[in-house]
Amino acid sequence: MTTTNFELNYITNVGFSSDQGGRSFQKPGCFAIRKSDGRIFVGSRGPAAGPNVGLQMVSVDHDWFGKMSEIGRGEGQMMEPSGLAFDQEENIYVADESLHRVSVFDRDGEFLMCWGEQGTGPGQFEAPAGLLILDEKLYVVDARNHRIQIFSTSGEFLSEWGSEGSKDGEFSYPWGITSDTNGDVYIADWGNDRIQKFTFEGEHIASYGKSGSGEGQFNRPADIAVATDGKMYVADWGNQRLQVLNKDGSFITLNKGEAVEHNPWLVEYFDAVQDEKKARETFVRYFEVDTDDPHEISARLEPYFWDPCNVLLDDNDRVYVLESVRHRFQVFKIN
Repeated sequence: MTTTNFELNYITNVGFSSDQGGRSFQKPGCFAIRKSDGRIFVGSRGPAAGPNVGLQMVSVDHDWFGKMSEIGRGEGQMMEPSGLAFDQEENIYVADESLHRVSVFDRDGEFLMCWGEQGTGPGQFEAPAGLLILDEKLYVVDARNHRIQIFSTSGEFLSEWGSEGSKDGEFSYPWGITSDTNGDVYIADWGNDRIQKFTFEGEHIASYGKSGSGEGQFNRPADIAVATDGKMYVADWGNQRLQVLNKDGSFITLNKGEAVEHNPWLVEYFDAVQDEKKARETFVRYFEVDTDDPHEISARLEPYFWDPCNVLLDDNDRVYVLESVRHRFQVFKIN
């Protein structure tokens, strides 16, 4: 049942694709907001991203503050950043799916430490993904090991929970993670098409959703954010949409993306490259499609989300949805 007095109003979109570095994103896979100044850190990833690999620092007002780190396998370098989290000192923790490790940088971007290696033992990873800092502990979603590992913020292994499967408390390639105001932990259980809720110690509380494309159903949910009122915002990756659920899991609304305008980065690019600007002036941003495949529809309709992989909430009642294939994030106001 849809809640009639709830709305998501589109505000803007931030981002632009380039393989030359500079003010742009390339296949972003994670982002996080630094609360003290609202600066948004966006992780561009993959060998094809080249000079873009690292953390781009931007604002919701399209400001560009530069980039942290670079492509490589050495200490302080990145290949495929897949999860970000800030601690109380605003050090930033970065999970790297390809390097199977967690790296830590200080507020100014200086490398502090890293830990982890490929494997299945305690403190080892197979494609670490979402990160969460809760009560001065770091929760790491160990995606291909189908578990959650907990560390001190200095990298000391503390505990783990979860295993591969589809029962309550089991996972299939989990990805995103968050917590609510009560300290309960939520996991986007990607392969099982559901959201799972746990105590901070890993005791299963509830599961939400099932496979499908209907209201409250999921197709490979990638991430989740939980508001102070308990509403859940889910990046429903395979269905190419954002879903909003009540705290009991009942459906409220969904959004497929509304980026109808070119953001300032793209406008400035077109002003500099007139041939492409002329070509784009004849481009139809909405047109009829002859497929029911959500991925194909999103690929053809530029305002829509295309592979929404992360979702964030800020303290100003705004929702941010990161799109890996359109190299941008869209921003909405909660009303």
